[in-house]
Amino acid sequence: MLGNIIQRVEGKSKLYISPDGLYNQINLYTLIDESGRYLFDRFSIKLLSNPGNLIRAKTGDFSAAGFRNAVLFGYPNYKLNPEIQAELSRNYQSKTKIDFGNLSDADNMSAVKITDLIGTKIEIEQIEKILTGNSINVSKHLQNDALEEAIKVVDSPDILHIATHGFFINDKASATQKGEMIRSEKQKRNPLLKSGLLLAGATRGLTGKTPEEYSLLDDGILTAFEAMSLKLDSTKLVVLSACETGLGLAENSDGIAGLQRAFQVSGARIIIMSLWKVSDEVTKELMTAFYTNLFEAESVSSAFRSAQAVIKNKYQNPDYWGAFVLIAY
Repeated sequence: MLGNIIQRVEGKSKLYISPDGLYNQINLYTLIDESGRYLFDRFSIKLLSNPGNLIRAKTGDFSAAGFRNAVLFGYPNYKLNPEIQAELSRNYQSKTKIDFGNLSDADNMSAVKITDLIGTKIEIEQIEKILTGNSINVSKHLQNDALEEAIKVVDSPDILHIATHGFFINDKASATQKGEMIRSEKQKRNPLLKSGLLLAGATRGLTGKTPEEYSLLDDGILTAFEAMSLKLDSTKLVVLSACETGLGLAENSDGIAGLQRAFQVSGARIIIMSLWKVSDEVTKELMTAFYTNLFEAESVSSAFRSAQAVIKNKYQNPDYWGAFVLIAY
């Protein structure tokens, strides 16, 4: 089917595409045409959350010229002691906390394996250096301070960058593979509880081993359901520098029920997210290249495409350069 579309746009260099269904889970740039070329080498493709955003996408692909501030999260201490978390969380009076239930409600949590992502610390520090060098006011949250409570009080920064583990629970896999996460009936009813981001203290949230006196703390797991309530009304760019942050349940013409929809609902104009697992090192290189380009390129999307080209030249396998996509709202 895509081949027929490509034939109809022969001679064009820029395509605006609003993907539907499973196409939301494919990076179109990584597809190969009849001549053996990647679509990345033929077209500049702009993904839209829905066709209604076409006019705004054509006229409002903004540059970083108006960016003033950024909030960065990365390298969370997943094993954060609850006593320390309780002390730190006093700095953040969350206005979005709702009791959605903890991941301890799951029947089996053994599938979630958390490893420290040292590359995210370097990534955040390099991005901070680039941003401050371009007169951007930066608020940085690393290790113990990369708290769910801190994200929930973020107030519409121009840029929100989150570098950590993401997750997406595939019901079909979880029902058939030993050790896969099988959530409670609550999760099965709400697909927005099937994906999220892991933050400081998440190990405790995954195991459900929280002392009674700390039961009111956030569990360190920001689900897509919770992310919908973030205050990002004026946020221009959200970067989810984590694995599988673009995945979710394809719901006919309604798009993807997951982090993608959550950050759209919360107000973000442009979201960069991943469709599959990618190396920590390659992600760091891509993000550093993107932010370096951001203040020189004519638009956010062109800066991202240039960064992809840098990675593509170094790592020709699309598993590396094609993991992340940019979608406009």
